[in-house]
Amino acid sequence: MRNIIIMTAAALLLSLGAAFAAELPVPEGGIGFLGGMEGKLGTKDTNGLNFTIKVEKVTAEAPRNKAANPESLIGREVKVLIRQVKTDAGANVPAVEDQNFVKALQPDQALKLRVVNYQGNDFNLAWNACYPDAKPGSELKPKQAGGGR
Repeated sequence: MRNIIIMTAAALLLSLGAAFAAELPVPEGGIGFLGGMEGKLGTKDTNGLNFTIKVEKVTAEAPRNKAANPESLIGREVKVLIRQVKTDAGANVPAVEDQNFVKALQPDQALKLRVVNYQGNDFNLAWNACYPDAKPGSELKPKQAGGGR
């Protein structure tokens, strides 16, 4: 009886571990990443709140990058969330320029982004990763200057 309980508990722990791993698309080596990410558009939210990128290249930015193995992101499709900005009343709302950028993206469009991962399952566009000209077939580059958080 004791062996059955131990085996059941072990199976439960293994299944919970597998379920948790399936929910974490950011590999352990990519958690805490800050830097450049290049690749192609995967999917996008029709409201412009997020999209996925099929990662082909990463460039970590020292010293703020905390990812142990940024290259572990290459070959993965990861979710990127747009920035949130505060209104005068203090409410968080989606950044309109980011929403417009996402809405204008075309299938398989080449992307060049600056992103950050705050220990979660998703990435966030970094404060200066604004893309003024999201045209089909164009390479998108971050704006060089501007305000931010």
